[in-house]
This record gives sequence, structure tokens and C-alpha cells, in this order.
Amino acid sequence: MTVFKGMLLHFWRYKIMVIIVTFLFFGIAVLFAQNQSADVFETSSMDIKVVNQADSEIADGLIDHLSTNNNVDVVNDYDRNQVIEEVYLLEIDGAVVIDENIESKFMNGASTVEILTDPRGSGSIHLNNEVSKYFRFLNADYNYTDTVDTESTLSTLENGITVNIANPENATEESDFEGMKFYTNYAGYIIMLLLLMFIGNIMTEFNEPNLRNRARVSPLKTISYTTQIIIAQSIMAVFAVLILFFGGIFIRWDSLDGVPLDKIFVALILISLFTLSLQFVVSSLTTNKFLINGIANFISIGMAFLSGIFIPEEVLGETVQNISRFLPLYHFTQIYGESGITWSESISHVMILVLFIIAMLIIGIIFENKRKSSFNL
Repeated sequence: MTVFKGMLLHFWRYKIMVIIVTFLFFGIAVLFAQNQSADVFETSSMDIKVVNQADSEIADGLIDHLSTNNNVDVVNDYDRNQVIEEVYLLEIDGAVVIDENIESKFMNGASTVEILTDPRGSGSIHLNNEVSKYFRFLNADYNYTDTVDTESTLSTLENGITVNIANPENATEESDFEGMKFYTNYAGYIIMLLLLMFIGNIMTEFNEPNLRNRARVSPLKTISYTTQIIIAQSIMAVFAVLILFFGGIFIRWDSLDGVPLDKIFVALILISLFTLSLQFVVSSLTTNKFLINGIANFISIGMAFLSGIFIPEEVLGETVQNISRFLPLYHFTQIYGESGITWSESISHVMILVLFIIAMLIIGIIFENKRKSSFNL
């Protein structure tokens, strides 16, 4: 098992770089995981103080409109500085001061009310929208009928649409799935990049003329030599898959509802096997470390962009989407592509990845035999 141990010792030389890259990846994953939220939207009401200085149907209509979904406190007299202090201390979301001449100002198109809000809070936007909505509808009705009819305006504002609120349990599962899907997409990219670079550099050292000549003249059979290399590379790939797979579970241990972990694990295994077969092709073409690193970055980053990992597939053009169907990284993401996906839906993408692996191995064997033939000549 000399070759097997040698491969692992060469891999151990890159331990610092592997640890740095792994920690960077997990650090980014943790940051994004914290931004994932499964909160369900809920309606909320505002605390509004209305200073009504007018005896007017328009003012009463505005108060009725604001009282529909909010907590409204109506007063007649007020201390302006005190109300402003209440707003900025967040005791209330805002205040509306109704001018005593509201009707004449409304008829002349002048400003009818004063709104006091804290621009730092959400109440500033909501309260302005509610007041503006009331006067827009009231003004439209007035221009059409030439009369002020607040009851008609309020009736119009009461109209709405039916909204079906998502089941909170389903919404939580979907949010958990999207977070893990995002993590797995990047994990597949990291696996490709790490294996192509590190194993490529290790094989470069094993393909040095001195080592290859020693292997040829040694009593070690070619089958045994190749088998030990494949086993060592497979252990490295499995190690990377286990670290990233269980790392994702650890990061999102409380957010795994609706996550197809079995399909994610299979997808990571397949993309690592594809990367090993692809690396076999690259190693049979060149032994230049700089060229191998360049190819590794080009292939992994290029596939990631075209397969919708860095940029959502929906924003890519139709041409790019059609190209992505021919890339293995795209089929990797489709194995676990939807929450609740079944094996019958994933199996086609699994088989396509298997075919990619077989094709890369055949191509690698052809190039390796050609290189051996040229060496013997």
C-alpha cells in the first residue's frame, strides 16, 4: 500500500490550505443561514393620535378610515411638542392634525391635514399611505359628483380581494428547504474546486518522470498501482463530502423540515465522483500545476455560473438555460431541486450524472493510453 500511503501523505501537505478554504466556506454559509427566515407574515396595527380641530364630515370620515385597522386616539386639544416627543420616543406610530378649515381647504385643493411621524420607523410610510389613500378616493368622488360623500368613499375603501395565507407549517418547510438548497449548491461548487485543485496538484507530483519511471521498473503491478490511487482519491472525495454534508446539518440542525437529505447526500457523492473522473482527464493531458489550477478554476466557476449557482437560473437568458442542461453541475442541483421531490423525479438526473462519469473515465483512459504510447516510443 505504498502508493496509497504516499497519496494520503501528499494530501496531508495541503492540510492548512484545505482548513482555510473549509472554514471560509462554513463562515459564509453561517452568515447566509442567519439571513434565512421562516417567519410568517402577520398583520399589525398602528397606534395613531388624531388631533381633530374641525367639526366636519371629512374629518369624521378620515377618523373612521384610520380606525378600521389601527388603534386611534382622538383628542381635540394638544401640545405639539408633547405629541412630537411621543412620536420620537415610539410611544405612538404617528399623529394626524386635522385643520379646523378642512372642508374649505379640501375644496380649494390645499393641504388639509398635518402628519407627524418619525422617518426612521415604518409608521411614517404606512400612515402617509393611509391618509393619502383616503383623500385620493374622496377627491376622485368629489370631482365626479361635485359633492362630498364620505360614506361612499369609505364603502369603496372597504372593498378588498381574497388572500389565501400560506400554511405556516408549509411555509417553514419551504424556507428550510431553500436555505439547505442554497448551501448544497455552493457545497457542490466547493467540492469540484477543491478536488480538481488539490488532487490535480498531488497527481502532478506522482506523474513526475522520476516517480513514474520508478513505478514502471518496480514489481508493483499496474492494476495494483491504479487501484491504490483510485482508493486514495476516493477517500479524499468521501472525506470532503462528509465534512460538507454533516457541516450543513450542523449549521442548520434546527431548520431541516422538508429537506431531502438522502438526495442531497447522493448528489454530493455523484458530483465528487464526476470531479474525480474529470480530474483524471485533466491529469492525462497535462502535468503543469499552474495549468491544472487554471483549468480547475475555469471549469468550476464557469459551470457554477451557467448552472444557476451564483446567479438564479430565472434571470439567465434562454440560451444560457439551454446550455446549462448539458452541464453536470445543473443535473447535480436538480437531484434535490424541489421540496418533497421523489426518487422517480430525481432518477433521470442521477443517471445523467452517472453517464457523465463514465464518459469522463473513457476519455481519460484514451488520453492516458496515448500518453503511454508516446512515452514508449
